Amino acid sequence: LPDTGATQICEWFVRDVAQSVFRRVLGLVRARGHGGMLVYLPAGAGPELVDQWFRFRVQFAEDDAVLWFRKLIVRLMKRVLEVGGALGLPVCTWNDYRRMHDSELAELDDALIGLGHFLADLMSVDGALILDRNLRLIGFGGEILGESRVTHVHRAVDLEAERSIVEAADSSGTRHRAAYRFVNAEPDAIAVVVSQDGDVRFVAHHNGKLAWWPYLP
Repeated sequence: LPDTGATQICEWFVRDVAQSVFRRVLGLVRARGHGGMLVYLPAGAGPELVDQWFRFRVQFAEDDAVLWFRKLIVRLMKRVLEVGGALGLPVCTWNDYRRMHDSELAELDDALIGLGHFLADLMSVDGALILDRNLRLIGFGGEILGESRVTHVHRAVDLEAERSIVEAADSSGTRHRAAYRFVNAEPDAIAVVVSQDGDVRFVAHHNGKLAWWPYLP
C-alpha cells in the first residue's frame, strides 16, 4: 500500500467491504426466487478436499482471474488511503469511504456492484458457488458429493448459539441437507443457503456443534 503518512486503514475495512458485496449478492438471489448456495472452504483447503466433495458445472482454472474480488479490494484500499491521507484522516473506515467523493473510487464502487451481480448469477445456477477464505473463486454449479451422517442441527437463538433449538436434519430441503453434510465433515467451512421463498441460513460449526443462523438483513 502507498505511503500516506499517518493515515491507516481500519482493521475491519476488508470485512465491511466483503459484507457489503455479499449482502448485495444475497439480496439479488432472494429477489430472483430461485434460491442458491454459497460455500466458503476452510483456510488451507487444497484440491484434494475439492475433488472429494464437489462435482462442478464449471471449475475455474488457477489464474489471476479468480482473484478478481481480492484485487478489487486491494485497489480500493490503496485509493481510500490516498484520498484519506489528502483529507488528513488518521484512520479510514468503511463509513469514511462511503462519504468520499472521488472519480476513481466511484469506478471501483461500480466494479464491486458488478461483481455482486456476477456472483449472484453464479450462485443462482443449480448447485453451489464455492470460494475460499481468500475470496478466490473455485467453481460454481457445485454438487456436494461426499457423505457425512447428520441426524440433527441446532437452530441458533442468539448470535453465539449459546441458546439453540435442536432440529432433525432431514426436516430441511435438499440444499440445506447438503450444506449440513459438508459443514459437519469440514468444521472450518461455512455455507450460506438461500431458499426459493427467500429464507437465508448461515451454517457453521460453533462451540462443538453444527448450527444455523437466520439472515436478518
